[in-house]
Amino acid sequence: MSLQGSLKDIQLPDIIQLVSTAGKTGMFLLRRGATEGRIYLQEGQIVHAEVGDSQGEDAVYEMAIWNDGEFLFQPDVRPPRVTVQRSNTTLFMEAARRIDEWRVIARKIPSMDMVPEIVPSLPQGRSHVQLNTGEWMVLARIDGRRSVRELAQACGLSLFDTSKILYGLITHNLVRLKEPPPVAPPPPPGEDTGAIRSEVSSNMQASGVTPATRHERLLNYLERVRHVSLEVLGPDCAPIVETYYLKARAAVQGDQGLQAIQETIVQMVREIAKLKGQDVVRTLLDQLKRIRA
Repeated sequence: MSLQGSLKDIQLPDIIQLVSTAGKTGMFLLRRGATEGRIYLQEGQIVHAEVGDSQGEDAVYEMAIWNDGEFLFQPDVRPPRVTVQRSNTTLFMEAARRIDEWRVIARKIPSMDMVPEIVPSLPQGRSHVQLNTGEWMVLARIDGRRSVRELAQACGLSLFDTSKILYGLITHNLVRLKEPPPVAPPPPPGEDTGAIRSEVSSNMQASGVTPATRHERLLNYLERVRHVSLEVLGPDCAPIVETYYLKARAAVQGDQGLQAIQETIVQMVREIAKLKGQDVVRTLLDQLKRIRA
């Protein structure tokens, strides 16, 4: 059974502890704004996590500090790999320590999407500065275009360690932050997504279909969508397909209606479009439109 809610109401460590105590295997899908992350549990133990370009323990620490956003636990989802070795208790003890430090860092770096740039002149009264190896490495990779998150990747450091170094550089007026340039929204995968909505709707609204039969047909339809998507997209997209399949299945079991199911499938297609491009999406859409419930 899926479990979902808001991180404003319950902190991530608390909800993971609840699922962990029950020895569950599955995946937490976490969303905060446009950022999406995943935490995988195997018999209650965190074994893999990913958010943005971060994986493993660093990804757990990054998501543990989120105090808003949505979570959805999907049972029986297997991890694609194992990147976490520490126990849950050790992970969240370290996360708690980092949360305290993040509160301080956030005073100077309110968003990981902000862009650091070097202050063109030294602070008044200073003719030279002394920097350690980590500070020089970060400073050398600041180009006025990379965000804090991208800078961490370029340096080969965790987001936490990069932010700590930046905090010191900003405090000493050697670096400042600016807002990121506006990003145009990705183009939709095409008008064919409307065909998916209408196809699901027409299949489910046929005359003589009882609520129980409709429920059964929807589950059958989703299973075919899952099978076709995995066949077209291959194993590298399996986590995405499984995520949206389970989300749509939960919508069916929760009697959320056709619109919720339609939108879930469309969301999957849009995510695939960003990852694989329009040609793959056209192939997938062509196959999905042929499915009959």
